[in-house]
Amino acid sequence: MQPTPRVIEVDGIAFNVQFAGFHTDMTATSPAGETVRLQPWRLRQHLAALRQSLFVTVDGLRLDTRAFSSLVLGESGVSDDLAPGFSSLALWWAAGGDPAPHSGPALTGWLDLGPARVNLRPWSNGERLQALGRCLSGEGDAASLDTVAYLEAMLSASVVGFDPPLDAGDLDAAATARLLDVVVELNAPAAGQVDSVLASAIGDSEHLTRATLRLCRSLGWTPSQVWSAPAAEVDRLLALLERLEPAPPSAPAEHSPGLADLPDAVVIRIEDD
Repeated sequence: MQPTPRVIEVDGIAFNVQFAGFHTDMTATSPAGETVRLQPWRLRQHLAALRQSLFVTVDGLRLDTRAFSSLVLGESGVSDDLAPGFSSLALWWAAGGDPAPHSGPALTGWLDLGPARVNLRPWSNGERLQALGRCLSGEGDAASLDTVAYLEAMLSASVVGFDPPLDAGDLDAAATARLLDVVVELNAPAAGQVDSVLASAIGDSEHLTRATLRLCRSLGWTPSQVWSAPAAEVDRLLALLERLEPAPPSAPAEHSPGLADLPDAVVIRIEDD
């Protein structure tokens, strides 16, 4: 496929480009007349850049777009003095353009990514528990989650294979965006619950154990059945149980009554002078 001249507008900035797809180089010229050549952005580069620019905050995940775009441009050898003029285009390039979001039920089985088909399955609740065990560090307010390692674990569990065989790390930006979009939808709980599920797991190391025991009691399942069930289904079941049978508040610590608790008791305190 020969490069096609076109204009790409990102954040109100129009770039003249020679575009032949995300699997090959793209030459781009800014309104100021500066020209750069962007090399294909691969899945392995994407994950490595996220590891340096994606952070967990009290409000959820935050991407440092300036740092991320600098990493994208740096991989293509764009000099620091040219980088500011192409930062928005770099984000577009790394995101695989403007792909239409996947709609409809989450996909299992074969998914066409362009360069190859990928066979997908949902990861199990047990696989998610193992991933959280590896990716969580610290406890309580000091707990943190390695979100990229968690995403890598999700991909490893969900990707069964490619046809024709290939290294997932070699996928271009468009195929990467498609794969990540569907894998996250396949494994994530209902919309709006992802942050709350992770927050509960981070904030309370016993959260997932209590959830397993609750499903066992309510559904008559064994722990093995809970662990082998798709993780997203487990989250949906817990959400339904919470609506039908809200978890009781934590009971206050039991206090063994003594003589001082009797209604007619007189307590004498003796203090040293």
